[in-house]
Amino acid sequence: MPYFGPAASDTVRSSERANIGADGSFHVFGQTWKWDTHALIAQTADIEELPGTYNNANFANAINAIAVPTALCAPRRRPRPPAVCR
Repeated sequence: MPYFGPAASDTVRSSERANIGADGSFHVFGQTWKWDTHALIAQTADIEELPGTYNNANFANAINAIAVPTALCAPRRRPRPPAVCR
């Protein structure tokens, strides 16, 4: 299997969050009413790239495959799970 360099990881993550709240009280008809409320919204976005990382089994199937007239792949010599080339 050829060597394609070291595997790497490049991750970018951004997070946003907003939180707001309030409380208070008021008097109505001789009674005191109290209230307390809040709202929260959050969002996180991730982007991850893995350059230099390969699925070795699929890569080996692709290297060792030969085309046959049906346009499907046939593995060379060693039996492997069937792969479809289209």
